[in-house]
Amino acid sequence: MKKVLFTDLDGTLLDLYDYSYDAALPALEALKTRKIPVVFCTAKTLVENEYYRKELGIDDPFIVENGGAIFVPENYFSFGFECKKKGDYCVVEFGALYGELRDALRAIKGETGFKITGFGDMTAEEVAADANLSVELAKLAKQKEYNESFIFDELESEAAVLFEKIKEKGFAVTHGGRYYNIHGKNADKGKAVRALTELFKREYGEVKTFGVGDSMNDISMLNAVEHPAVVKNKKGAWLDISLPGLYKAKGEGPEGWAEVVEKLLKQERIIFDNRTQMNADNQDFKYKELTEEIIRIFYRVYNKLGYGFLEKVYENAMMIELKKEVIPAVSQYAIKVLYEGKVIGEYYADILVENKVIVEIKAARSLVKENEAQLLNYLKATDIEVGLLVNFGTKPEVKRKAFDNLRK
Repeated sequence: MKKVLFTDLDGTLLDLYDYSYDAALPALEALKTRKIPVVFCTAKTLVENEYYRKELGIDDPFIVENGGAIFVPENYFSFGFECKKKGDYCVVEFGALYGELRDALRAIKGETGFKITGFGDMTAEEVAADANLSVELAKLAKQKEYNESFIFDELESEAAVLFEKIKEKGFAVTHGGRYYNIHGKNADKGKAVRALTELFKREYGEVKTFGVGDSMNDISMLNAVEHPAVVKNKKGAWLDISLPGLYKAKGEGPEGWAEVVEKLLKQERIIFDNRTQMNADNQDFKYKELTEEIIRIFYRVYNKLGYGFLEKVYENAMMIELKKEVIPAVSQYAIKVLYEGKVIGEYYADILVENKVIVEIKAARSLVKENEAQLLNYLKATDIEVGLLVNFGTKPEVKRKAFDNLRK
C-alpha cells in the first residue's frame, strides 16, 4: 500500500517565526528513503513552494495558496489527466484570479472602513519586516495567483462582519498562523487533497493518506486524509478540533512534525489514534473502512455546525457529505416491528449507508443506555449487522454496535 503525507508548511514543517526546519530533516530523509511522497499543502505561492522543494530536495506534487491549485511535475504520473500546462507542471486549478480578490478587498475596505492591508499593498521590504522574511523570500511571497494574504487591523469581534462581507462578494476566507487569506469559494485545501489522492490511487491502487497541520486553515486538509495529526503552536496548544483518530504531537512545529513522521514509520499498520478501540492492531471489525469513513463525515459535520441544532439538521448535513463522497445512503429508513409475526409498529432509522450500516443521530447532552438500546433494536429487527450511534452534543460522541445475523 502506498503511503502519502500531506503537510502544511508555516508552523508545521517550518518554524512559524524563523522558518527553520532542521529538526525535521532526519524524518524527512526517512520518508525519502522509503519513497513516501511529501505533498506540501500550504498558503504559500508557487515560487515559494519551489524554493522549499529545492531546499528540502522534494520532487512530489504540491498544493498552493490554500487549495488554489495543484501543481504536478510533468510525467510524475504514468497517465494523462485533465490539467493546464504551466512550464514543467500539469496544473489543476480551483481558485479565483488574484485581481478579483484584490478588487473584493478594496471594495470591502471602502464599504466598512476596516483597516485591511494586503500583500499587494505592501512592498517586499514591508512584507519582509512583518513576516520575518528575507527581502528575497518576501518577493516570492508577493507573487500570488489564487489567494491574497492580508492583515486585519481591527478588533477580533469585527471579524464576523469581515467574513460575511467576503462571502457576499462570492469568495471565502481562512485564517492561518499569521494572516487572513481571501480566496475563491472553490479553493479549498481539502478539495485539492481529495483530488490529488485520486490521482495517487490511479497510479498505485490502494493508498493510505496522512496529514499534518497546526492552524484553522488546515482543518479541511485534515478532514480529507485518513490519518490526521496536529503539532502544537507557539502557545504550546493544539488546534481545537475533534477528528476520529487525530494524533496530537507533543512538539511544536518541525519538532512535532518529526514526531508525527516517526509515528507514521513506526509500524506498518499505523493508525493515528490514542483510543484503543480504534487501534488497527486490536480491532478488525466488520465494514471497518466504511464505518471509519462515516465517522470522519460525522466529525466533519460536527466541526462545521457544532452543537445546538435539531437532529434533522445534522441528518441533512450528513446526507450531503455522504453524497459528496459518492457513498450510497438513504435517510429515514423504515423498519417494521413484529410481534408473533404481526406488524405492531414502525421505526425510522436516520440513515442507512450502503445497505450495510445504520446511523442513528442524536443531539443530546450525552448518550444514554436507552440510545444504545434503540440502535440495537434496529439491528435486531433487520438484516443489518452494524450500527453507529453519533451524538452532536457539547462534545462529539460515537458508539459502534454490532449484532450478527446468526444471533437473530
